[in-house]
Amino acid sequence: AGKIDVGVRTLTGQSVEIVGKPRSFSFSKDCQIKLFKVTVDKGMTFEAAHDVFTEELAHQSENSKIITGFYTHQGRGHKIPKIHLIISPDNRSNKVIVYRPNEGQGVLTKTYVSSKIGSFGNWNL
Repeated sequence: AGKIDVGVRTLTGQSVEIVGKPRSFSFSKDCQIKLFKVTVDKGMTFEAAHDVFTEELAHQSENSKIITGFYTHQGRGHKIPKIHLIISPDNRSNKVIVYRPNEGQGVLTKTYVSSKIGSFGNWNL
């Protein structure tokens, strides 16, 4: 017999909460598994997004292909447009930082964002 340790995953976000009591499973007297149900809000408040936008706008390059700002995008089959905060750090990098209210921070290539930017609507504050 062996020992399997799958570890514990670190969950981060605006809020992380355990919902209800854990479920326990026993496969033998030496092996017990507890299953926790958690809810995670990875997003950010509008105020936090606005602070990031304001700070990054001060560092915006004037000849950047992608302008730092808030964008909306209506995907296929979605009734409500998705809101993105796209930060274009500088022209040396091929990456942009994308913030979504319910998903938090991510990174995409400028090529991908440029190909989609036509279907994005710029939203100025």
